[in-house]
Amino acid sequence: MKQVCQHESTGVNFRYRAIDPNGRKLEADLQAMDRREALEQLARQGLRVTRLHEADSRQATARSGRVSRDALLLTLTELATLLRSGVNLKDALDSLSGGDREASLQALIENWATQLRQGNSLSQALTESSVDLPDYVIQLVQAGELTGEMGRSLQTAVDQLSYEKKIRDEMQNALIYPAVLVFSGIAAVLLVFTFVVPKFENLLDRSADLPLLAWSVLVTGKWVNAHLWWVLGCGAAAAIVLVRVAAMPGVRLRVADALQRIPVVGEWIVEAETARWASIMAALTRHRVPILKALELAESSVQLPSRRRRLNRAASQVKSGVPLSTALKDNAVITETGFNLLRAGEKSGEVAQLLSALAELHDTSGRNRMTRFLTLIEPAAILLIGGVIGIIIMGVILAITSANDIVI
Repeated sequence: MKQVCQHESTGVNFRYRAIDPNGRKLEADLQAMDRREALEQLARQGLRVTRLHEADSRQATARSGRVSRDALLLTLTELATLLRSGVNLKDALDSLSGGDREASLQALIENWATQLRQGNSLSQALTESSVDLPDYVIQLVQAGELTGEMGRSLQTAVDQLSYEKKIRDEMQNALIYPAVLVFSGIAAVLLVFTFVVPKFENLLDRSADLPLLAWSVLVTGKWVNAHLWWVLGCGAAAAIVLVRVAAMPGVRLRVADALQRIPVVGEWIVEAETARWASIMAALTRHRVPILKALELAESSVQLPSRRRRLNRAASQVKSGVPLSTALKDNAVITETGFNLLRAGEKSGEVAQLLSALAELHDTSGRNRMTRFLTLIEPAAILLIGGVIGIIIMGVILAITSANDIVI
């Protein structure tokens, strides 16, 4: 009996990402005898799988180290260039694995090559690898496999990744100065409360003769000095909690959804989402992916839950025979300008080209709104910090000037 238990198979532990019928993203583990059985289990639950890999193999690949985003992007760019030059996929991966690269990246490329030799596709190799790629990269690679245009499809994914990296870098660079201002302002306020305000605390003995602002500043300064470490500890704890909460995908999505209603910021978020969706739709239709399948694949690249629901309703209308442009307009997915562009593409048979034009239009508009938003952050930070410090200094000055009126 003991030997039977030793030989009994418990199956393989798989990690999956999927989308439920309500459009929510799920990520969890399951056990199955093989990949096919795992897919059948998820299909019976009504889930649309976007990523499935063996958890153990992913962890084994990750032991060699974490691959940086920049290194991964460079590798995918080289792979796309080789494929577009006519090199077959196996030779392209062999060429990449022969370079002088960091150990983690070398292990990743060798893992892709091994999976290809085992009969898996490149999309399966990317899905089961140790790196966390956006879903649209897998989708575009799958489109390239369906149409035989792997080089062009992978290049489209690389272009999108490069664009998002550029936007991310621009935002980080633009936020450095306001962040320095905020932290410098907080430090200045603490210094004033610690070293300046205590010199005038004796004036609180005659608080009835002090102006309200001066009394408030002195009382606050006295309290901060008495509980300085508590204030610093609470501030650090609040910052850590804020970072942890902001890192939760569900929280980020709900916040981004709520920000859609705020002027400038909301318009920028919508423009960026529309540009990404239109770009991926253009790539999929350009590679002759059927329109319903393209809508399904492109929908999973949209992050905002409200827009995903609208796209889902639009896809249902297209399935029932409604033109794509009309369905998207009726569900407020595209603007009147986008509707006119897409309708012209449907009439001329150049849907992919007009979707690309729509993506470029929203991309340009979104970048302008982003620039405007980032431009407003700096003066807003200066006004906020300057106003707080100004109020404190004004309270101290009022305390000094009112000291002449206090009879000692």
